[in-house]
Amino acid sequence: MWCSSLASTPERIPVDEVFEQLKCSREGLSTEEGQKRLQIFGPDKLEEKKAKHLLKHYICK
Repeated sequence: MWCSSLASTPERIPVDEVFEQLKCSREGLSTEEGQKRLQIFGPDKLEEKKAKHLLKHYICK
């Protein structure tokens, strides 16, 4: 799989090869490819998690 080869020595892989492996270009994804990946992977967003307040944790005990 391409992930293992990229992760092992990323600084030694030519940029063009990275784009080839990721099936994209310097300009980004085509609209068609972007829509396809959106259907497969969903939107590119991080899930928010509520932070635990350490001070509250110690005061409430």
